[in-house]
Amino acid sequence: MTEPGATLCERLAALLGPVPTLIGGRAFPWAPLEALVDEVLDGFERTSAALWEAMARPAAPGVDPLADHHVRTAVLALRLGRALGYAPAELRALGVAACVFDVGRAAGSGPALDRDHPRRSAAIVAAWQPPAPTVATVALQHHERAAGQGYPAGLRGDAIHPHAAVVGLADEYTRRIATESPHGVVRAIVRDRAFPAPVVRAFLQAVSVFPPGSLVRLNTGERGRVVDVNPSHPLRPVVELLTDARGAPLAAPRRVNLLDAPFRCVSRPDDDRPTRPAAGP
Repeated sequence: MTEPGATLCERLAALLGPVPTLIGGRAFPWAPLEALVDEVLDGFERTSAALWEAMARPAAPGVDPLADHHVRTAVLALRLGRALGYAPAELRALGVAACVFDVGRAAGSGPALDRDHPRRSAAIVAAWQPPAPTVATVALQHHERAAGQGYPAGLRGDAIHPHAAVVGLADEYTRRIATESPHGVVRAIVRDRAFPAPVVRAFLQAVSVFPPGSLVRLNTGERGRVVDVNPSHPLRPVVELLTDARGAPLAAPRRVNLLDAPFRCVSRPDDDRPTRPAAGP
């Protein structure tokens, strides 16, 4: 993959791949990570669609699954942070936290670890002396939920740090779309009310009603894949057309911004498959 968004995601995954080897005392490369997070934020202005497309693809061969999951979660968390109006320093802290929040999973898997990994992650991150105290807090609280149904402490409402709620939602969405349709996951997140309303609103603004990677049917009968969103017009995304109105595959996909196509619109989701093969925790 040579597109700017893909290259940026691959660089971030390459930096995060060796992270499990640092557990137990070796210094963490916080400064290079912060610099890459800043590049991702800058990339939203220049290569928004490319970043979404990189997110929808399978991980490159040899990429560590945990690093891949951290990258996908971080990109979405930063989008949510921007939609929430976070200042640059707060966005950087959020992005850094999203890149290491699940590091406790590097110890293995199993029911006991699944429930305990937030505490383990927080302890590991705290030992690395992160640039902001919220980084360890996010690791500890990312599975807490608004009504107290989360873990490890069953926190409720304002007791959950806003950054933890943002990363928690990004983590859940990123993990679930590996095996479920993006549109269905969006509906479930809205229905379940497990996250604060402002975070859910930011999520809907960032991913739209028809998330990037989802398949849709247009009123013309054409079938397409959403490749980017128009936050101010969530029902009119950028679509890559895959078939013509009769259902015949196009010789080459054709991109249409529905903001510029007033007689075309999405009539319904047509997404019975996940955006990518399952990868990551």
